[in-house]
Amino acid sequence: MIFSQKLQHELPCRFEKIETARTPLQKHLARQEGLSVRADLEKQISDDAALAAFKAAQPQSSFGVWKGLVHDRPVFMTGPAGTKITGPITLPDGSKAEPNPQGQIVVPMPLVPAMIARGFVRANSEITHLDTATPDPAHLQHVL
Repeated sequence: MIFSQKLQHELPCRFEKIETARTPLQKHLARQEGLSVRADLEKQISDDAALAAFKAAQPQSSFGVWKGLVHDRPVFMTGPAGTKITGPITLPDGSKAEPNPQGQIVVPMPLVPAMIARGFVRANSEITHLDTATPDPAHLQHVL
């Protein structure tokens, strides 16, 4: 607040400098100073308004927004015994699920148990352990 009072006091001083300037260069410099003070004052006023709006806002907490588990996340499933799904599959709720290019369908979380009972498998249910052994370079693979 003190900063804005200082700027409000400086603004008339800058106008006086513009009026008392004798050369075009002095007028130009005084005008630039006046414009910079005006811009600082406008910024300070808008910052004060934003701070007042922030202080007037009701406090809100995001804690406890989600109650329980999120049940509507999609789950990718593959066909029974690893078969590739090529056509639409009817889900337990009567809707159709179109397969993606990998032969998987997207099933809403509440329908997963019913689809597992039908023989479908979650696509991400198995973790593939990668072989971390360093392979032989290509130019040495043919040498015994």
